[in-house]
Amino acid sequence: MQRRQFGKKIAAALIAGSFLNPGQVFASNTRNKYKKGLKPKKLQKGDTIGMITPGSYISDEALEKAVTNVESLGFKVKLSQNIRAKRGFNAGTDLERLLDLHTMFTDDQVAGIWCARGGYGCTRLLPYINYNRIKKHPKAFIGYSDVTSLLNAFYLKTDLVGFHGPVGASEF
Repeated sequence: MQRRQFGKKIAAALIAGSFLNPGQVFASNTRNKYKKGLKPKKLQKGDTIGMITPGSYISDEALEKAVTNVESLGFKVKLSQNIRAKRGFNAGTDLERLLDLHTMFTDDQVAGIWCARGGYGCTRLLPYINYNRIKKHPKAFIGYSDVTSLLNAFYLKTDLVGFHGPVGASEF
């Protein structure tokens, strides 16, 4: 196709697209147009936050920073059992990271879960997550980067509203 023909076709597509109602185009692709979502309990100062690393390994220095950041907001911190595990660039094996995720959701002392770090490895957990367990124990779940895959999966599979926010080791 020549440049002039290509340019004309792009212009025609843009003009035609401007007459479409985006709500009509995208609404047909959604499971529920106005989904309410399962909202976790509001976090209060003094609550215990479970800290996990569902993706990449975190250094001692970054973990210390993450704990300090979360405590500076008035929360207590409970580290997951395998938070210091390391396997290659991941924070332990897939099974260890999955165990930490499931344990924090079912721990009655933990009011919310904050990812200390994002990074590669979160998507490897998706097929093995017990979504029924998460739905029965909804908690605030916070993180970003590759953690976004977990946030989206929780919402799609359980309706749990998560929080795309800084990982614990971020600059607050």
